[in-house]
Amino acid sequence: MRRGAFRRPDQGAADAAAAGGAPRLNSLTGLRAVAAFGVFLTHANENFFSGAQADRVVEVLFNPGFTGVSFFFVLSGFVLTWSHQPGDTPRAFYRRRFARVAPAYWVALLAGIVLTMVVQGGWRPLWVALPSFLGLQAWIPRADVYWAGNAVGWTLSCELFFYLVFPLAVRFLPTRRTFQALVASVLVLVTVGPGLVWSAVAEPPDYLQIFPVQRLPEFLLGMVVAAAIRSGWRPPISFGWSVVLAAAAYVTMSYLDHSYLAAAVPYGLVIACAVTRDLTGRGTLLGRRWPRRLGELSFAFYLVHQLVVRVVDRIAPEVGSGWWVAVGATLLSLAGAVGAAVLLYSRVEEPLERRLRKAPPRPDVRDATVRP
Repeated sequence: MRRGAFRRPDQGAADAAAAGGAPRLNSLTGLRAVAAFGVFLTHANENFFSGAQADRVVEVLFNPGFTGVSFFFVLSGFVLTWSHQPGDTPRAFYRRRFARVAPAYWVALLAGIVLTMVVQGGWRPLWVALPSFLGLQAWIPRADVYWAGNAVGWTLSCELFFYLVFPLAVRFLPTRRTFQALVASVLVLVTVGPGLVWSAVAEPPDYLQIFPVQRLPEFLLGMVVAAAIRSGWRPPISFGWSVVLAAAAYVTMSYLDHSYLAAAVPYGLVIACAVTRDLTGRGTLLGRRWPRRLGELSFAFYLVHQLVVRVVDRIAPEVGSGWWVAVGATLLSLAGAVGAAVLLYSRVEEPLERRLRKAPPRPDVRDATVRP
């Protein structure tokens, strides 16, 4: 990418933040915690609130949480583009990505394999999980492969594909706002269109939900939003209204099961509005200390939460059934997942990232690799 490709004379604050100066984009870190919690709610709904325990309110509030994955894909594209510096090489980029993702991912994957072997017995869980060690599971259209080991790992398989694309894609990002708007419009159509067609006409194969090429437009949309903000664009609505629109889209997803990709558009708007507030120094509640802390744990939480849910799901039937058992199982899973995430983050993710990078983390917003 040529030097100064995103620069404008009136964008000093944005460029300073992207280069590691103040203000920090703390709201994005807090938003990661919200997205990760949404994914947790979906898995809690699937495992604990079923049959007689099912309730429409719970369904509407919990089930669309899986769209948090869309948020992370958009956020990943945004943050990688925002923090990209002219002269950065693909080799250095890939080394940082490896240090950021691989250690915690592999530890959680091994934990998932051990758990599956204990539950199912035999060595088959190990063999079918082999593609997961290389991050290739999302390319293999077999449920026993792409869900193997730690089922949530398919998102990291998609992220690896995004990382492969990024060094080339960032070189061809449009720098003029007119072209940025055109590219964004095309990405919105590509993202929203298939889901609406599927919801109205036919049910798509489950495999399409995790196919990396299918999820690429969400990542590219985040890249375009970052480029647009660095070029001077600002969203036409406030952060509060963007949250209202995102909440409406979230609820709508419970009625349009197969249009999950459409959530990427309002989520991208939330990201843009949050960044705008941070750049002006106003910030949001999500940028405060505790939301930021939870956001820092979000990748580890995402990796371990479903494993904890599976363990609790094995225990819950022994206690009984009913609404309060489901609520108790959900709260127990949440507490267990947070505790496991603290251990994974403090003992594996953070120290090994520092060691592999051989340098302190960059001082801007932390990378948003599907954390979710």
